[in-house]
Amino acid sequence: MKIINLKDNDVFLEEYIRLCSLEWGTLKSDNEMKSYIIDKRKRIHSEDKVISILGLCDNNNKLVGFISLFKYDGDYRRDLTPWYATMYVKKEYRGRGYSKN
Repeated sequence: MKIINLKDNDVFLEEYIRLCSLEWGTLKSDNEMKSYIIDKRKRIHSEDKVISILGLCDNNNKLVGFISLFKYDGDYRRDLTPWYATMYVKKEYRGRGYSKN
C-alpha cells in the first residue's frame, strides 16, 4: 500500500472526481460527467480551498480510497477550519480497516 497526492495525478484525480460525484452528487449522463470532471479538475487546481487530496493505492497501483482536507467547510462556515471534507473506501476494500489508520 502507498499514499499518493491525487491532485498531482490526473488519472487518479479523475477517478476521485467520478467517485465523489457518484457517492454524493446527482446522477449525470456521460456528457454531463465529462464536463463535470473537466470543470472540477480546473477548480481543484485553481482554488485555494483544497489543502490536500490523499489516495491510498494497493500493490497493483489501484485506488483503494481517499481523504480530502479543505481549508474550510463551504463559503458559509469558514470558521470550521481545517475541514475534513470526504473519506471514501471502495466497496471491495471495505471492512479491512483502511479508514482507521
